[in-house]
Amino acid sequence: MKNTLKTLGIFIGIILIFSSCEKIDVPRGTPRCIKKKIRQEKDDILDKVYKYDYHGEIVYEFCPPLYTPDGASYVYNANCDLICWMGGSSGQGDGQCPDFDEQATNQDLIWSQ
Repeated sequence: MKNTLKTLGIFIGIILIFSSCEKIDVPRGTPRCIKKKIRQEKDDILDKVYKYDYHGEIVYEFCPPLYTPDGASYVYNANCDLICWMGGSSGQGDGQCPDFDEQATNQDLIWSQ
């Protein structure tokens, strides 16, 4: 009886651990940190995530819903380092990617609400 309860407790614990690992639908090969960031932000103000080629590296743009007042898009590299942000209350962002619209190519929607 004691071993049965112990086994049952372990089984329930494993189920709880795996059920808390929420799956999100993104393409195979998406960096783990990008998936984690989507999980963290999806219930906040995140609407879409796009993948681009930008200056020789893969980047990911995290976009708010289209008509979000003062919403900003954030661009991260594959290591989840912030490259720049665009938009915001000034509409100018941080100025670190002034050529993003012209130089970002191969847009691919990898996640949306």
